[in-house]
Amino acid sequence: MNSVEEKNELVTFEELEKQNRNNFNHFDYISYYSNQKKITSDLFISFYNLFWPQFIIYENMIFLEEKFSFDYFKDLKNSGNKPFEIEVWMNLINLDSFFSNAKYSDEFFPQMTYLSNEIVKLWKIKLSIDYPEKIFDVKSEIDKDTDEIFILHCQKE
Repeated sequence: MNSVEEKNELVTFEELEKQNRNNFNHFDYISYYSNQKKITSDLFISFYNLFWPQFIIYENMIFLEEKFSFDYFKDLKNSGNKPFEIEVWMNLINLDSFFSNAKYSDEFFPQMTYLSNEIVKLWKIKLSIDYPEKIFDVKSEIDKDTDEIFILHCQKE
């Protein structure tokens, strides 16, 4: 066990790859965490739902099933928001919130940008399969003040 593991810190893919003399891949990395760190299978299902989410339609608007809230919907609607604005706010995902314990480094931001762009690609595909008659704007945005990365979608007006 190396000093990083003894401190119970997260071990990066690159660290494990070096330890294994470059004989290490992303499937090994998943195995490492699921076996050594005792990650349960429901976490993998949760990640699956992030990458390939279920959507619902309500009042002709499309929402992430996991994020939909009738109360929040009513609040947004009663505040005078347009349908696309309601979709944006209801579907907004702060990607950084999933990785608050991650090591922030020069490599972290490009990795998160890459991840957010890949999620956007998958959501576009999923939405086009589920709702082929609708046109969506799916994108990743970076808050200039905080460097937080958001993923959002709405129907194009």
